[in-house]
Amino acid sequence: MALGKASGAGEHLPVQLGHRIKWGKPPSIPLPPDIDAPLVAANTGESHPIITVTPRRTALASVWFLNDGREALCMRLSGRGHLQVLRWKHDRKTWMNQ
Repeated sequence: MALGKASGAGEHLPVQLGHRIKWGKPPSIPLPPDIDAPLVAANTGESHPIITVTPRRTALASVWFLNDGREALCMRLSGRGHLQVLRWKHDRKTWMNQ
C-alpha cells in the first residue's frame, strides 16, 4: 500500500485519505503505552509512506498513525501478523483498544 501517492505501475495499492485525515501523530497526542518513541515519522509518517506486508505477515514498519488533529488511530502489526488498533479519545485523554 502507498499512503497518498503510488507510482501507477501496479506494484502498490494507493490509499487516499479524506481531507480531514492526516498521516502521523500530532505532538499534542502522547504515544500509546508500551510503544517506544519512533526515531522518525511520529509526526509526519514520512519515513514509511509505503507499507509492505510480506506473505509471512511481517511488515516494513510496525506502527502507523492517522489523525484528524483531535483524535487518532494507532495501528500496530506484530512480527506474527497480529494487528492491534488503538484509538486516542480526546475527551478521555486515553488510548483505547478498537
